[in-house]
Amino acid sequence: MNHICSVISHKGKDITYLNFAALNGTESVAFASAILATAEFVENRGPGQLTLSNVKDLEETPEIVKAFKMISARNKPFRKKAAVVGLNSTKKIILNAINYFSKSNLKSFDSLEEAKNWLVE
Repeated sequence: MNHICSVISHKGKDITYLNFAALNGTESVAFASAILATAEFVENRGPGQLTLSNVKDLEETPEIVKAFKMISARNKPFRKKAAVVGLNSTKKIILNAINYFSKSNLKSFDSLEEAKNWLVE
């Protein structure tokens, strides 16, 4: 497991937590490697996951947007529900585009607690 991926428990249910905020300022090669490791982590946990992604302070570069489109599409078969926190207005527009292109339904929340509650309901 890498420093981005973990499993947290909330109200007795496991949530796959992906802390992409930890990647802020990471060089592109290391970023690409971390994204691949994250995709593999989710795949190895199997289908039916509740996933929570934290993208707080992560830049909206074209490389990052492309990487998130890829990971969203690749991990879609393994997600039951998916929440995202740390989005500003620009990132919310990008999330809508990612949802459209990957045919996903990632939901945006303002806080980790709010997202965790929605995931386990």
